[in-house]
Amino acid sequence: MNRGVRLAQAARNQNNPKIVRLAAAFGVCYLLFPFDFLPDLMPVVGWIDDVLVVVSVVGFIFSRRRKSLETR
Repeated sequence: MNRGVRLAQAARNQNNPKIVRLAAAFGVCYLLFPFDFLPDLMPVVGWIDDVLVVVSVVGFIFSRRRKSLETR
């Protein structure tokens, strides 16, 4: 849940580039809405897609944020 809160904060932060804010918003929406690629009712497999999406979004945010800080 802590990652969801941090994604929400990244989505609202006006200092982040727009693409980072959109990716963070997508990550939060994916975690909150009950519609997944794989249903969460399947014990382990259902959670794997949630973890993969969050890890991918967080990795994208870090890489884009790092690039934007280097150009300043």
